[in-house]
Parts: sequence; C-alpha cells; structure tokens
Amino acid sequence: HYSQLGAWIYLRWQTLLQPLDRQRNYEGMYSNQANWKATESAIAALQQQTVLDNAKLGAVIFPLLLDFNEYPMGEIHKQVGTSFQSMHIPYIDLLQDFSAIPYMELRPHPNDDTHPNATGHAIAAKRITRFIEENLLVDKSP
Repeated sequence: HYSQLGAWIYLRWQTLLQPLDRQRNYEGMYSNQANWKATESAIAALQQQTVLDNAKLGAVIFPLLLDFNEYPMGEIHKQVGTSFQSMHIPYIDLLQDFSAIPYMELRPHPNDDTHPNATGHAIAAKRITRFIEENLLVDKSP
C-alpha cells in the first residue's frame, strides 16, 4: 500500500508546507498578545523562583536554521531579547554564531530547520560555556 511515488509526493508536499506552517506557528505565538503575555509571565515566574532558590537564570536564543542572509525571524529574536533585558535575565542569541556557517550545513536533515546537527551543537556548546563562565558562575577569586 506504499509506493515510492506516493512517498516522494508526500515529502515534497511537506517541504512546500513547512515555511507556511513555521510562519503561522511563530506568528501565532509571538504576535498574539495574550500568548506572548502568558509566555512572559511564565518567564517572570521562573526568574522569581531562581531568586528564591538562590540560583541564577540565563537564557539562550537558538535561531531557526533558515537562510541567515534573509533571516525571517529577526524581529522575534529582538522581541524575546527585549523581554529578557526588561526582566534582567542575561541571555545570548546564537544567530551570529550560527550564521558563520551555511544554514543547510547545520541541519541534521534537509527538512529539519529546528534542531542543529553535531556542528551546530558544537558551536552552541562553545558559546554557551563562555556565556556561563562570564555571566553565571559564582566568583571564585580569593
């Protein structure tokens, strides 16, 4: 009941729909004021809990693995970053770090624009380690 032609058509259809679904999903989350306020409230609650626990909170913005030269999510990165700044949460945005490599070389599969492959994880790990050392570790000097 499966055919190579059917599988090919299905995969091509998914490839065509992916940009539309992505845009609709992200616009629904970040453009809808009620959704965004709920997200900000959850982040603020997490920040408050870390203070109560005498812990530190930091955040990382991972870019979608899209054409970095014409990156369509830049405004969303700014929106999220502005929220972190207003809550005094240190954060980094990995867009610049990732954009040093062609985006297709960071994908584990040509259709996966969300999850980085081993190269992307290595870039992220290096940058996040530096971020933690510079912003979140307790001062260990005598």
